[in-house]
Amino acid sequence: MHPFQKQTFSAVILLFCLFLSAKTAFSQKVFDLEITGDYRNMTMIEMFLDIEKHYPARFFYDPTVLPYYKIEQDYNREPLFNILQKMLPQHGLVSAGARDNGIIICRKSDLTQTYLRDLLRRWDEKKIEMPEFLTPVELALQTGVPPASTDKTIAVTGIVLDDQNKEPIPGIVVKGNEPGVGATTDRLGRFKINLPPGEHLLIVNYIGYRETRVLLQVYQAGDISIPLQVRALELAGVEVIGNKAANKQTAVATGVEMLSTQTIKEIPSFMGEADVVKSLLVLPGVSTVGEGSSGFNVRGGNVDQNLVVQDELPFFNTSHVLGFFSVFNPDLVRSTTLYKGHIPARFGGRVASALDVRLRDGNFEGWHGSAGAGFASGKLTVEGPVWKDRVSVLVGARASYSDCMLKTAKLPEVKQSSAWFNDVNAKVSWRVGKNGSITGSFHRSQDYFRYAQQFGYQWRTQGGSFSWRQGWNEKFLTSITAATGNLKNTYFLPEGYDAFTLDNGLSFRNLNAQATLLFFANHEITTGVQWNRTSMLPQELTPRGDLSGIAPKTVQLENGEELAAFVEDELKVTKWITLSAGLRFSHFRTLGPNDVFSYEPNAPYSAETIIDTIRYGKNSASQTYQGPEPRFSLNVRLGRQNSLKVSYNMLRQYLHLISNTTAATPADLWQVSNRYLRPQVSDSYGAGWFYTQIDKRWETSVEFFTAIPKTCRPIRILPVCC
Repeated sequence: MHPFQKQTFSAVILLFCLFLSAKTAFSQKVFDLEITGDYRNMTMIEMFLDIEKHYPARFFYDPTVLPYYKIEQDYNREPLFNILQKMLPQHGLVSAGARDNGIIICRKSDLTQTYLRDLLRRWDEKKIEMPEFLTPVELALQTGVPPASTDKTIAVTGIVLDDQNKEPIPGIVVKGNEPGVGATTDRLGRFKINLPPGEHLLIVNYIGYRETRVLLQVYQAGDISIPLQVRALELAGVEVIGNKAANKQTAVATGVEMLSTQTIKEIPSFMGEADVVKSLLVLPGVSTVGEGSSGFNVRGGNVDQNLVVQDELPFFNTSHVLGFFSVFNPDLVRSTTLYKGHIPARFGGRVASALDVRLRDGNFEGWHGSAGAGFASGKLTVEGPVWKDRVSVLVGARASYSDCMLKTAKLPEVKQSSAWFNDVNAKVSWRVGKNGSITGSFHRSQDYFRYAQQFGYQWRTQGGSFSWRQGWNEKFLTSITAATGNLKNTYFLPEGYDAFTLDNGLSFRNLNAQATLLFFANHEITTGVQWNRTSMLPQELTPRGDLSGIAPKTVQLENGEELAAFVEDELKVTKWITLSAGLRFSHFRTLGPNDVFSYEPNAPYSAETIIDTIRYGKNSASQTYQGPEPRFSLNVRLGRQNSLKVSYNMLRQYLHLISNTTAATPADLWQVSNRYLRPQVSDSYGAGWFYTQIDKRWETSVEFFTAIPKTCRPIRILPVCC
């Protein structure tokens, strides 16, 4: 290079360095800003936008050169200079000072005076286009027609839906542009907000969805629907549930846990198979019965003291392969809620907990399918619209190939054993009008287990449910659900002189009608009636094989019928105090055909002490129990981070699991209450303190609970309380 050219090039470099030095010195204060924030669920662009909202800083960049995936960082009084020095180099980016407390972010190879000037010019001329997922979706809606109502405030009800599958989204905060105006969607995705007549701006934000801004014209009371669009950068499916931190602080109930499908799939489980019941074991107060046995225990309760329902269909056995897997297909589950403290009045029949599992609706827009294979089982899911935007279907099936794995074992006993299961779930969803839905669900599962030629179990569950939910107006919603099904269990000894097969089980029919009333400000009243009929299948002992010497025998067990009515009110007393009060009254009858024995006074119950026998015909009541079940829970919020809760529940259980082993098995006998097997009655008390950090990264809670069993006295003829 010519000496003159060298001098010219050196001068240009020097001038450029002086230019950057001047800019850096001019913007040195912005680099000294101490940043505090949780950016673990944000992209780099979102972090820059958030810093601009809270600090005197401005960023200039080309959005196409910045990464779109989440940076997963959080800071506490960290200098901005240090943040950029740690974050940018790993992406090939550098920073430089600019005018007006500005910071330029660009690739290291683009750090030239021409590029920087051009970048600033494009920002000044508003030629920089932000990614679509960062731009808000704008909607224009209105309630009623002009002229506007003369009322000071107008009640506007709405529902927030996923724009793709039209699923309602619970736990989302809908904010107004006026101070103190907002609402949170309930478990059906619905919300209610009071606004004065006129124009209002509602803002809806949630992780995994684009921000939605609703310009709402309010003339009269009415309903609105807000669809949320999934952000394009989310590569995996997004499962949305109620905000956990918000629930802990604002929800009135104690001991309520909600798990998303994504959380269930992320929790390590047996042989890599995602499992709903196994995921519950990570929750405080929930413990396993033990591998090789069925069910789970909640706060010291027994297996049979947990009410388990899937789309209102009760489950009496939740296990596959003796408890190694559960009967719930995680690919179909929308939400899983465990009530282990305060149990709402709409749940009854168990004294320890209530597990409410909800299946998602099928896709209303297009057909989709998925298949997978694990170490122990394979699965298939198909969903799509039968009538677009109106009727959808969802079908999922699983089957195991455990026998193939057992054949590879070295121990002869294991190689001669057999274990397999399969299950099928189906759901049809029909949108009736604007505020109604009709759904039908079906479940069937079957299991078989045999240990060599020593013993074995076989059990099967099948049933279906029908549900009609309708919103008649913004203040009155109804729900009617019917369910029916059966459970059949078998215990057997495969061979030998004492080889036998022992069958038992039950069938059930349920009907539930309830209504939600929102006629009064700050009140959400739910009331309803329920009917449950449990019919016990005969216990049948039969010989197995030609060499068996077992004599056949059949025993007919009693049936049971329960009628219940309930009402509960969730009252927002003040901004910081919420009260839930409910009352459930249940009436149970033991029905024939059955024989009721009378025994000698003060003598043990045995065949030798029977002094009389009363025979009851079909559907004749041989025993009656009834009584109230009050429920109460109070939440006192101590600021935005702390809350105190207390609760009291009386619970009654009329169905029992009879077992002759220390751990429950699939062939254990279910038995309704009768004259000598009285209902289980429990007074449950709970209290807790809940704390959530401002950034919602950590959550701490301490709960105390106790359950006091009571004796329920039988009644006969005259209906009196227990």
